[in-house]
Amino acid sequence: MMNAIAEQLDYAIDRRYERWKEAELPFYLRKELGELGAGDLTDRFYKHLHLGPEGVREKVGAGTNRMNIYTVRRIALALAGEIHSGGEEAKQRGVAIAFDSRILSRVFAEQAALVLAKNRVKVYLFEQARPTPELSFAVRFLHAAAGLMITAGHYPYDYNGVKLFSSDGAVMAPEYNQLVARRMKDIEEEVAIPLMDAEEAVRQRLLVLVGTEVDKAYHRKLADIIVRPTAFRAGRTRMRVIYTPLHGSGGQTLLELLKQMGYRDVESVPEQFQPDPLFPTIDKPDPYNPDSYRQALLLAERKQTDLIMATDPESQQLGAMARDKSGKCRLLSANQLGSLLLEYLCTQKRANEPVYPATFYKSLLTTELSTAIARRYGLHIVETPPGFRHIAARIAEEEQLGARKFFFAFDETGGCLPQAFVRDKDALQTLLLTTEMAAFYKSRGLTLWDQLHKLYEAYGFYLEDQVSLSFPGLEGSQRLRNVMRKLRGEVPEKLSSLRIRSIYDSEEHGVRALGFSKEAANQELGANVIKYVFEDGAWCALQPTGAGTSLRLYYGAKEWSEVRCRRRLAAIRTALLYDVETIL
Repeated sequence: MMNAIAEQLDYAIDRRYERWKEAELPFYLRKELGELGAGDLTDRFYKHLHLGPEGVREKVGAGTNRMNIYTVRRIALALAGEIHSGGEEAKQRGVAIAFDSRILSRVFAEQAALVLAKNRVKVYLFEQARPTPELSFAVRFLHAAAGLMITAGHYPYDYNGVKLFSSDGAVMAPEYNQLVARRMKDIEEEVAIPLMDAEEAVRQRLLVLVGTEVDKAYHRKLADIIVRPTAFRAGRTRMRVIYTPLHGSGGQTLLELLKQMGYRDVESVPEQFQPDPLFPTIDKPDPYNPDSYRQALLLAERKQTDLIMATDPESQQLGAMARDKSGKCRLLSANQLGSLLLEYLCTQKRANEPVYPATFYKSLLTTELSTAIARRYGLHIVETPPGFRHIAARIAEEEQLGARKFFFAFDETGGCLPQAFVRDKDALQTLLLTTEMAAFYKSRGLTLWDQLHKLYEAYGFYLEDQVSLSFPGLEGSQRLRNVMRKLRGEVPEKLSSLRIRSIYDSEEHGVRALGFSKEAANQELGANVIKYVFEDGAWCALQPTGAGTSLRLYYGAKEWSEVRCRRRLAAIRTALLYDVETIL
């Protein structure tokens, strides 16, 4: 049986490789293909890249299992087929396409546009790199049928990817994403997908180059993000801010908006300000990696800066550093920053208008500190599976019901949404709101770390952490599937010495534990995740990420002292790693 499977796989690899050898490839792909060793061929051709819930992200290179022009054409052709199923109106509404500053991003965007145009689907194409949240906004603003973003978030420089959006500006819902993925499976001859000539596409109005109209509309919305525009002006003028886009898009827009809002002392990190696909100053453009702030910290010490902020290259995640009691700049975690913003919005909006009835959205991996804050202020809480697309789906549902207005949303990755004119994580909105919050607390003699400790005094110490385990290649992805299968097959009563109260399992669509029914949990998890909640309220969770090549472990705890909370967190980490390693 195993020999038959191996022979079938070898045949598929040989067939795909031969197709590429015979195709008229661009020079750089032809050269790379010729340099591949026998061992490389299996990894490059054993499968086609799969369109997952968050799209596709992979290294750029030759082969069906890499990001290249043919992978992009294959996705675009499948998307065109799905849009055709919506009829002539969907084809006319078309697809909005944007791209970030990564390697070949512009080329990939143009390739996708010309495949769609060839299939009589109208395309709105940005001419320069744009942040992902602006693409989400553009889909809504242009009333497009779908959106396509070329980006790979904070992955290393040699990665790129594709993310699809629905007509509401949210990352495409799993059920529609799967329809596109199924169409992709029927496309074997990716190297033979034809393009429309660019000039002909423009002449037939199938390709429309997006001008400044969308930029201006999005920037007007961003300018309205301030909660209290006339308050604490002195705090704004005294704020010393440093911002870095980590070689990505969005930098100039944010600097201009901050200065328009009265922040006079705002500087950028010169070495990281201009878009650069090679990310020369950092290994990985992650705003939650302290190494990303080396240049900013040197500048901050000379300027005595109050606040340092960084966005990932697609401007979806914001990282922030503020000074602690000792005067040292320290990085806030995603959960800490999100909780500070939630508390700030609750206190400031309560001064102007009633907070209730309004809805706060979080994922089941978001800190429980946010739950405690939301309950204190009477917010309705919607908890969703991991992945911001689930939050966006619930925002749409609540919007249709009309009973409660949107208040705030954030997830465990550092993605926040202060206002819902975008339906994906928006670091530009978040940065403007964070700067206002820091200015407000400075006007009262507090740093963000001072305010965070006030929250801990009021609610208790909530700490979270995560670790990622890598499972590269075909063998690695099979081992990862075995880990999840075994965890689901053997329901534990405890993890090491930690007794489990309840288990949230996406495949069970609910909760498995004494005293709980499946109806107690969200019925549409739609994500491959298992979460264990312990008897004292601490928790841990396991979720495969990426293309099934890594396993992310999340864990969190609450105590009334920081020392005890850190000890509890360390015990959960040890137990979780031991449990996973035992299976391996």
